[in-house]
Amino acid sequence: MKDKSLYHSPGWYEGRCLNEDFGSPKTKKMLKSDARDRWDNQLRDIENIALYQEYWDSEEFQLRHGVRIGEIFLEEMKKDDKVNWNRLIKGISDDTEFFSDLIDDIARQSLGGKDKLLHSTILKIRKEKQKPLQMKKRLRALKLNIYASSQGALAEDTTLHTWCNPYGSQKDYYKELTNHLLVLALLDSVKERMKLILLYEVEGINKKIRRHLERGIEVEKLLQVGVDENELSIATMLSIGKIRDYKKAMNEYNRATRDLVDTEKATETINKLLGKEKKQKLKGFE
Repeated sequence: MKDKSLYHSPGWYEGRCLNEDFGSPKTKKMLKSDARDRWDNQLRDIENIALYQEYWDSEEFQLRHGVRIGEIFLEEMKKDDKVNWNRLIKGISDDTEFFSDLIDDIARQSLGGKDKLLHSTILKIRKEKQKPLQMKKRLRALKLNIYASSQGALAEDTTLHTWCNPYGSQKDYYKELTNHLLVLALLDSVKERMKLILLYEVEGINKKIRRHLERGIEVEKLLQVGVDENELSIATMLSIGKIRDYKKAMNEYNRATRDLVDTEKATETINKLLGKEKKQKLKGFE
């Protein structure tokens, strides 16, 4: 049976202590249970956390609760540190390698006309950055004013991000901008990877072109008549002349649409968004 003699680590309590005391009586009750005879009713919660830390670090505590300490480490990581939790569970030792593999998979699928992995990754980022999303509070506010999300300087766009407060708040704005910057960085990386993959693939086509062209020139020297452009292949269902017309049409289309979407300045804009003075890390929604 799982040992539940301890609730949490000192670090977990410290991260939830507002100023010098907890905002939740339940959290205080758990700390009191974990600290046991070290608990002092005359002290503030932050001071009792320090006493619990001393108890936690003691040899007596480590020997008595060694197994439970390991369980708490995993439980708290799973809830509060999803990134490292996933690395641990998936056996990922190099985060850059994991990201590189992810980008490569997304880029190759996107070039093949499939965007399932891209959309699922963006959705995961959104869900992470929307938390903690208190839906009951949000729905209550929306019932009081059905136009709540359209109030203020900026209207909420639930197609991209959902606010905890439908009116918007500094915490909501911080979380949403973090969401957008993570997604933008992801998309920018995917775009660059797609370019690189495309360059490699095009070079492969160019090598084939060179081989056929060089051999064709040698054969043409021996052939006394020219090849009819109406010659066709069942494999392509088009003649030489029609294929050339198709290529010409594609060239014209590419020239016309080259500036359809200007993304070259996207990275510069992203850097400007990140250029603001870094804000102090905001705590979760109370």
